[in-house]
Amino acid sequence: MSAPTFVFSLGAWVIPAVFDATRSRLEALGFPSNCPAHPSIGAEPPTKTLSDDVSSLRGVLTAFADEGRDLVVVAHSYGGVVASSAVEGLNKAARVEAGKTGGVVKVIYLAAFALDKGQSLLGMLGGNYLPWMKVEGDYVLADGAGEVGWQDIPLESQEKWNAMALHTSRAVFSGESTYEPWTEIPCAYVVCEQDHALPPPFQELFASKMAGPENTYRLPSSHSPFLSMPDRLADLLQQIVKIKCRYPAPRSTSNKDGNLGQSNEVLSTRIDRIESTLQSFENSISQIRELLQQSRPSDRNHNRGLETCAANGQIISAERTGSMIFDSERSSQSQNDPGLPVVPSHDRTGLPSRLFPTASLDSLHPPPRIIFFMWQNYLDRVDPVLKIIHVPTVQRDILKFARDKTHLDRSRHILFFAIYYTSVLTMSAEEWGEELRESRGVALKRFRSELERSLEQSDLLNTSDLTILQSFVLYIVCGRCDKQGPDAKRLTEVVVNIAFQNKLHRDGLELDILPFEVEMRRRLWWQICILDVRTAEDNGSDPHILSTSFTTRLPSNVNDASLHPDMSEMPHANHGRTEMSFTLVRFEGSNFARRIVFSDKFCQENSYDILTASEKCVAINKFREQIEQQYLSKLDKSIPLDFITAASIRLILVKLKLTVSKPRKTQTQHLIMQQNFRRTCVEILERARMLRQYEKGKIWLWLFQTYLEWDALSYLYINLSLVPAGDDVDLAWTAANDIYEDWKRRSDIFLDRRWRNIEELRSRALHAKDSVQREPSVFATPPVDDRNSDHLNPIALESWSHNASVSRLEVASPILHGGATQNLDVPSAGTGCQWSAGIFERYFEVLDLEHELHNSWL
Repeated sequence: MSAPTFVFSLGAWVIPAVFDATRSRLEALGFPSNCPAHPSIGAEPPTKTLSDDVSSLRGVLTAFADEGRDLVVVAHSYGGVVASSAVEGLNKAARVEAGKTGGVVKVIYLAAFALDKGQSLLGMLGGNYLPWMKVEGDYVLADGAGEVGWQDIPLESQEKWNAMALHTSRAVFSGESTYEPWTEIPCAYVVCEQDHALPPPFQELFASKMAGPENTYRLPSSHSPFLSMPDRLADLLQQIVKIKCRYPAPRSTSNKDGNLGQSNEVLSTRIDRIESTLQSFENSISQIRELLQQSRPSDRNHNRGLETCAANGQIISAERTGSMIFDSERSSQSQNDPGLPVVPSHDRTGLPSRLFPTASLDSLHPPPRIIFFMWQNYLDRVDPVLKIIHVPTVQRDILKFARDKTHLDRSRHILFFAIYYTSVLTMSAEEWGEELRESRGVALKRFRSELERSLEQSDLLNTSDLTILQSFVLYIVCGRCDKQGPDAKRLTEVVVNIAFQNKLHRDGLELDILPFEVEMRRRLWWQICILDVRTAEDNGSDPHILSTSFTTRLPSNVNDASLHPDMSEMPHANHGRTEMSFTLVRFEGSNFARRIVFSDKFCQENSYDILTASEKCVAINKFREQIEQQYLSKLDKSIPLDFITAASIRLILVKLKLTVSKPRKTQTQHLIMQQNFRRTCVEILERARMLRQYEKGKIWLWLFQTYLEWDALSYLYINLSLVPAGDDVDLAWTAANDIYEDWKRRSDIFLDRRWRNIEELRSRALHAKDSVQREPSVFATPPVDDRNSDHLNPIALESWSHNASVSRLEVASPILHGGATQNLDVPSAGTGCQWSAGIFERYFEVLDLEHELHNSWL
C-alpha cells in the first residue's frame, strides 16, 4: 500500500511556506504532502468566511480522495476549525462502503482548535478576541506574532516570519463548526507545551476528545513547531501515522486480539486498580471535607430583615447587619467542636463559618485543564445571561494563572471560585462528565465551600473591592439554583447594604471615577437591583431599594471588547444588538415590574402611581411596545441567545399580566372566570413550552424559575372547572394537556406536593368537562360585558352564576362530597358561587399560590 498523503490546514495569519521544512522532511521519508492556502488569509476585501475556507480545503481533499489516495489531515491552530468541517463525508471507511476508493484516514490536530459542532471560534473565546489579536474593522491582525507564535526561533527568523504574516478576515471567527471528526475518524492531538498563543490547558481540553491519552502527543515547542523543530515534527507525524488511533468507545470495551489484547487487559486491570485506590482516597478526603463543613440550618425562613429609610433608601448600620446575619446555631456548633478553627467575630457574614485547613490558596484550584473547562462553560452558560464581569480582563488573568502559576490575590481567588461554582452549578452530571475524576456533587460542594470560606475571610461587610462584590452577587444569584446554596433572602439584604456603603447607588459619573469602573459599577448595581426584586417576589414582600434612593444609570449597550481598564472616555452606546442585550432587557423588565407588582405602600414610597389592574395591564402593553422597538426589533431570532432574549421577556410580561389580574383572597371568583384571564393563562403555557422546547437555548434556562408555568396551569384548571364551556375551551385544554404531559414524564415529579395538588385541580376540570357534555345548558358560557371584551359584567355574572347553581349541584362531581370533602375542605352544598369561592380559597392555601408558584415571574 502506498504511503498516505499529508494535507496541511493552515492556521490564521500564516502562508503555506511555514510548512516547507516539515514537508521536505516528510517527502524524504516517503510521504507526499500538500498545503493549500486559505482564501480568508490576506483576502482583499477581508470578507471571506469560514465556509469559504472549508469549501476550498474540501475541494483539495475530495480531488485527492477521488484519485484513490489515503489522506492524513494535519490541522494547525485555526486550521483545526477548517479541517473539522472540511473532512465531513470524506471518511475513507464510509467511502469504501459506498464503493469508492481513497479518503481521510486520520486527522491530526497540532495545537489546534477542536470545536464542538455548532461552536464558533469567537464563541469559544467568550465573544472576545485574545489580547494579542488586533481588530481593525473587518481585519484581524496578529499583534506581536513572534512573541506568541514562534518565540522559540532565532530573532532574525522571527522578524522574517513577522514580516510575512498576513491579516485574517474577521468573519471567520464567527463561523460555526459543522462536524466533529473524532466521532467517526481516527484522530490524534499534538500538544505544544510552550505555546503562548493557545495555552496548553486549552489544548489538553481539546485533546481529551480524541478517545484517550494514547492519542495525545507532546512537543516542547512554541505554537509553531514547524518553524522551531520541523524535522522532529515530521518524525512525530510519521510515528502517529503508523500507530492505529482508537475510535471513541465505552470504557467497558476491551481489546481481545491475541496476546496483545491479553497484555492490554492486564495493564488495564492495573490501571483500574490504581484509579480505584485514588478514587477511594479522594472519596475519603471528600468525606473529611464534608464533616468539616458547617451544616446549613434547616429553617431558612428568617423573619428578621433590614429596615429601609423611605427618604433615602439607606440600610441600617453595619453593626446590626453583622449581628443579624450571623447565625447563633452555627456559632454554638463551632464552639462545641474545639478541634475546628472558627472565624473571628468581625469576619462573620452569615456564610458557613467552619474552615478546613489550607496551606496555600493557589493549591486549592483545580488543574489547568479543568479550569479552562469550567471557564469555557461559564462563558457559554453564565456570562451571556448574567453580565457582571469584564470577560477579556478575567480571561487574561485566568490564562496567566493557568499557564504561569502566578500567585493570585484574594479577590481574584474568590472570583475564580465563584466562576468554578457557577459553572458546575449550571451543568448536569452528564455534562460535567466522568473524565473529570470526581462527581459533579463532590466538585460543587468543594467549590461552594471554598467560595464561602474565602468570602467569609474577606471582611465582606466592610469591603470596597468590586471584584469581591461581583463574586458575592454571582454566588447569591446562581446559588438560588443550588439546593444546598445560600440563604438568598438574608444575603440579598446584606449585599444591598454593602452596595449602599460603597455608593454603588450613585452613578459613577457623579463620583469622578474612571469610565471603565463606571460601567462595572453600573452592571453590579443593576444585578443587585434585580436580585432585590426577585427576592422580594419570592418572599411576598417589597424590595429594599427605593427608586428615589439611587441615581445609577443602566450600563451602556456595548460589547466587552469596547471596554478597557485604561479607557479615558465613556463608550459610545450601540443602538443594535450587543452582548448586553439580554441583560439590559432584563434590567428594564425588572425596573418596570417594581411599579406594578408590589404593594401600594411601596408605590407611595417610590412616588409611583397606584394603578388598578386594568391600568396595570395597559401599562404592561405600553412597556412591551417600548421593549419591542428599543431592543427586540434589533435581534436576530436565528441566533439562540437573541431568541431566548425575546421569548423570555415576552413570557415575563404575560406572567406580569397574570400577577396583576389574578384574584386576591378579598375578591370574588369573578376575575378567574373571565375569558381574558383564560387567554392569559393559555398564552403563558404556550410561551413557556416554546421556551423549554428550544433546544439551543436550554443552557440558559437555569436562570429562570423552574416551575415558571405551574401557576398558570393551576389557574387554568380552576377556570376550566368554573367555566368549562366557551369558544376557546378546546385551545385551553390543548395548552393544559401539553404542559401536563411534559411535566408528567419527569420521574420525580410525583414527589412534589404542589404537583399532587395540580393533579387534583386537573381532576376537577376533567369532571366539569364531562359534566358539560352531559348537561350543556347548565354550563352555558357566562355573559361578557360588551363595553370591555376583556372583562365580565359583574351583575350579569352574578345572575348567571346564581341561576346555574342549583342545576350545577345536581351534576356535581362525587369528588365534592364524602371523603373528598374531608381532604379538600370544599363545601358539599351551597350555591355555585360559594362552591367556586371555596375551591379558590382552598387552593390559595394548599398550593401556596401567593408565594410558591406565581411570584417568581422573573
